[in-house]
Amino acid sequence: MTDQVTELVIYKIKPNQVENYQTNIIHHFRELVKSFDGMISYQTYHAVKEEGLFVDQVVWRNLECAEFAAEKVKEMQQDEIYAPYLSAFEEVKFFLHVKQVA
Repeated sequence: MTDQVTELVIYKIKPNQVENYQTNIIHHFRELVKSFDGMISYQTYHAVKEEGLFVDQVVWRNLECAEFAAEKVKEMQQDEIYAPYLSAFEEVKFFLHVKQVA
């Protein structure tokens, strides 16, 4: 069995920020996350029937890498450079690390 962990995040972007989030903000943030050790893949999905609802699916080499990245993101959110990214968020609805069982 693999040690890989999938991180699932469901979040809402403010209505006036959705276009900017999709065309600019998410790409910059994805590049940042890709720089963290252990990141294997990163996919973002947009809800079909609910405007502004997104799901991120990030696969990490193991739980330690996933938790380290989550802590780094929390720290970086204190930096002014990430203010445009953070101001786009309305709320984080769900955040969970899971492992495949079959």
